[in-house]
Amino acid sequence: MAPTVLITGCSTGIGRAAAERFQTAGWNVAATMRDPRKAGSLAELDRVAVLPLDVLDEVSIEAAYLAATTRFGGIDVLVNNAGSGLFGPFEEANAAAVRDQIDTNLLGPIWTIRRILPHFRARRAGLVINVTSLAAFLGPPFNSYYAATKWGLEGLTEALAAELASFGIRFKLVEPGLTRSSFHIKFAAQDTSPITDYDGFRQKVTEAILPGGTTPHGAPPEGVAEVLFQAATDPSPRLRYPAGADAAAILAMRDSMSAEDFVAAMRKQFPT
Repeated sequence: MAPTVLITGCSTGIGRAAAERFQTAGWNVAATMRDPRKAGSLAELDRVAVLPLDVLDEVSIEAAYLAATTRFGGIDVLVNNAGSGLFGPFEEANAAAVRDQIDTNLLGPIWTIRRILPHFRARRAGLVINVTSLAAFLGPPFNSYYAATKWGLEGLTEALAAELASFGIRFKLVEPGLTRSSFHIKFAAQDTSPITDYDGFRQKVTEAILPGGTTPHGAPPEGVAEVLFQAATDPSPRLRYPAGADAAAILAMRDSMSAEDFVAAMRKQFPT
């Protein structure tokens, strides 16, 4: 019987590319997204079930889980990919934007994992892959809240990998670098006037990371999808899978020097 993967955030970018990669390899795919009308040609593929799922809504998570297990008989791998970004100075973000960032990027994966664990425990097998980011080991300026959620997801993954190993449940992290996609990025100063003290630094960082307010450069999402597939099919206990040359290089740099030297090196990349 073909294995089954449930992937969140499949309407665009990494999630969509991952759904296509697993389907091409013969897997059953529960491709979930907030609005299934955005599925397009994904809905026409064999062995793909496009399902509505909002990671902020536990009722929606339950419905998607039941639909996937009814259609395919079970789930072997959960890929937590859905997420969003919040860009701008730390003190400019309003409370609603901060809560949404934490809810989407950290609590969302928590709720999906909590729902699938009884299924995995009963089978004494299962794999959860959490998609984090280069920001999980590099705290870039103007990405403080996003970095906090991704660092949090890394800590959660490490803890659960130890906590659930005796049940045959494994956890892995895929850590993409900058990726070409339509990844949804919110800007901190949406309902307030920007703080002018940050203007010069803001311009430098925005031009370096988000020219035009998007992420047009970086690795293609198909490259990250390939790393996701490698992680899903790797039986080893390996935990981390950097995706992209930039992620691999910066992770190696961080491991090769002291925390102080690493922070100093990163400041040179984003001079104030």
